[in-house]
Amino acid sequence: DKNNSALLPAEREGLWTHVDGIMHDFSTPKYAHKGSFWLQSHALRFIWRFNDRTKQYIDTLRQGMNMKHPIIGIHVRRGDSFMAARWMPHFENFLQEARAMKELYGVSNIFIASDDLESVEKCHALKDFRCFSLPIDRKIYDVGASQAPEHNPAESQYDMWVERRIERGELDGSATALHAIAEIDTLSKCDYFIGRLDSAISRLAYMLMTAARGPR
Repeated sequence: DKNNSALLPAEREGLWTHVDGIMHDFSTPKYAHKGSFWLQSHALRFIWRFNDRTKQYIDTLRQGMNMKHPIIGIHVRRGDSFMAARWMPHFENFLQEARAMKELYGVSNIFIASDDLESVEKCHALKDFRCFSLPIDRKIYDVGASQAPEHNPAESQYDMWVERRIERGELDGSATALHAIAEIDTLSKCDYFIGRLDSAISRLAYMLMTAARGPR
């Protein structure tokens, strides 16, 4: 019942939007002047707290990486995304922006998060940047994206989405989730960010970075 008096005003309005009862753009009255992105970023930071096992896993992955600051966090989303009708930029597209940042701010370190092994290898081969990455087996996510065009004009008929591969038992769901969490968390600790906001991993990393480093 949309007129249920037990609902909070935000919940009631969310039901009117017909988006599963949740508004895409909202903020509480107290923080409305800061905007919904600010509020959602700080809410995410509040819940982004790990149990001991997850923290130990991420700390172990980072051992020996010795990430240097200041550093640019780059998220290159390829992997299974080539199956969607979308623009899927190559590492070189992100590198162009990183070089512009280097010229502006003098930053020469990159942390790369990606489901594409080729992109990570290209980053580590750079002479004008020092590249850092987590020791994750990225080959398991290779479903042909390296050979895919930069822009795929139509949906692929191959059902190789990560979620479907987990359902079929081709990928371990827990390991896949931990890989994503570790890369998001490490991206969020960078000083600059280059990514794509149509990717959930990019959005989460940028929101966590904003909450940690942005205005209070």
